[in-house]
Amino acid sequence: MMQALHIVDTSLNLLGELTNYKSLRIKRLFHGVGDFQMELSLDHPMLAKLQRDLILSPVGFPERAVMIEDISEEEGKDKAIVKGYTLSGIYKRRICVPPSSSAESYGYDRVIGNAETVMQHYIKNNVTAPESSARRIVCIVLEENQNRGMQDVAWSVRFEELDTVLGQIGAYADCGFDIVPDSVQKKLVARFLPGRDLTGADGLRRVTFASTMGNVLSATYSESGRKYKNAAVVAGAGEDENRLILNVGDATGLERRETYVDGGSEEDPAQLRYKAEHNLAGKTLEQAIKAQTKDTPSCRYGVHWDLGDKVNVRRGDRLMRARITQIQESHEANKAVKLTITFGEPPAGIERVIADRTRTVVY
Repeated sequence: MMQALHIVDTSLNLLGELTNYKSLRIKRLFHGVGDFQMELSLDHPMLAKLQRDLILSPVGFPERAVMIEDISEEEGKDKAIVKGYTLSGIYKRRICVPPSSSAESYGYDRVIGNAETVMQHYIKNNVTAPESSARRIVCIVLEENQNRGMQDVAWSVRFEELDTVLGQIGAYADCGFDIVPDSVQKKLVARFLPGRDLTGADGLRRVTFASTMGNVLSATYSESGRKYKNAAVVAGAGEDENRLILNVGDATGLERRETYVDGGSEEDPAQLRYKAEHNLAGKTLEQAIKAQTKDTPSCRYGVHWDLGDKVNVRRGDRLMRARITQIQESHEANKAVKLTITFGEPPAGIERVIADRTRTVVY
C-alpha cells in the first residue's frame, strides 16, 4: 500500500490527502537538506491542488515532510513530476547576513557555544528574528534550546547560504537539523538533532547490522586517503618573512599530511587556528562500507533506528560504530518500499573521520 500524504499549507491547514501516485522518492539528510520526487498520472484527481510551497506530509510521519518546489507535466507520457526539498530546504532561501553590530568582528557574524546554540543563533538571525522584518519567515519557530551537542563550537560566517552553514556545523559537531510540522502550534518547528547512541554504550540500547544478525545480505569495505589531510600550515597578517605562520595538527612523520591555509590579514592566532581546524574538517579520510540488508523484527526503520542514530556495523572481524546520515526511501505501486541508507562515522576530535557507508533494505 502506498504511503498516504497530507497536503497542507505553511499554516498547516489540511487541503487534501494524496494517494495512488506512481512513485515517490524521499531522501533525508542528517547534515543537510534532503529532497524528493513524485510521479503522478495527469488525470490524478489531486494534481490540480499541488502548488509550489505546499507541504506533503506522510501521514503519521511528520519528520519526513517535504515542500513542493517544481511541477512539470508531460502530456505525451501521461505523467506529472513533482519535486522539492525536505522542509529544511527553506534554509536555502536565506544567506547569513552579519548584524549591524558586526564591525567589531570585521564584518562577520561570529558565535561560540554548544552546537545547538550556534545553529539556533544563525537560524534566529536569518529566519525567525532577523534585523530586517522582510527577512522573517513567520511560519517557523525555534524549539526550546536545551544546550545540546558539542561544546565550545566557534563559528564565523558572512553571506554564506544558511543551509550550507548549518550542514557544515552539523558535520563538524556530529549533529543534525530539520524542520517538522507541529499540528498543535500550527507552526513549522526548527529542530536540533543530537542523534541517539544505539551502539550499546549505555548498556541498554543496541542496534547492529551484521550477516550473523540476519539483517545483512552482503557487504564491502573500501578506504581511500587520497584527499586526507590532518595538519595545516596557516598564514596570517604580515608579508614575506614577517608573516604570521601557525602549524596546526599533532600528527608526525609519515602519518602527517599537510595542507596550506591562507588566513589573509588575520592577526589573532586563535582565529587562524579556527580557520585551519575547519579547513581540515573538510579533508577527512574516505572510508565506506556498502551493505545490502533486510529488516528483521528487532531492527526496523522508524521503530528501532532512524536518521541520526549511531549504530554498529559489522563485517567479518571489522566492527565500526557509525552515524546514519542519509535515508532514501522509494515507493512504487505494487512494490515493497526500498530504503537506501548512508552511514557516517562520528568525529574523533578536530581531525575527525566522517565515513560514508551505504546499504539497501527492502521491507
